[in-house]
Amino acid sequence: MSHSIYISELFNPDEFENAVNKSCELIQDKFPNVDYIACSGISGITIAGAICYKLGKHIFINRKKTDDSHAMINKKQQNEFLEIDTGKINTAVIIDDLISSGDTAKRINNALSDNEILTIGMILYHETAYNGDPFGNTEAGLDFPIHSTNKDID
Repeated sequence: MSHSIYISELFNPDEFENAVNKSCELIQDKFPNVDYIACSGISGITIAGAICYKLGKHIFINRKKTDDSHAMINKKQQNEFLEIDTGKINTAVIIDDLISSGDTAKRINNALSDNEILTIGMILYHETAYNGDPFGNTEAGLDFPIHSTNKDID
């Protein structure tokens, strides 16, 4: 199945609004005090930007190391740009369309950790994105709760 099927919500305004609203509701319900919404890739950045705007949260964008775009910044620059409050435990929720191998979630989690931000959960906004244990996909090696906007898995 093509990856584009999983990001279909981004191409239809009504589906996009629905995905954003459901993601916001889940974040407010499961992670009401989260500081950052973390994402990667075009699908993640598109929906995370809308979620951050709607909830008044900060965005944390992590790009693949092989991406030669200007988005790659070092830890010191990122801390200044994000205005990370080092006097408290900063938290993040990862937003993505699906989990396949878990590599993207692990990469984002590692980048958050490098910036002293604790991953407290993950939100998946596609209906067929995840069918596993809500307390972490052991095959993917994720050890934080995972929630889907399209079904109650907890």
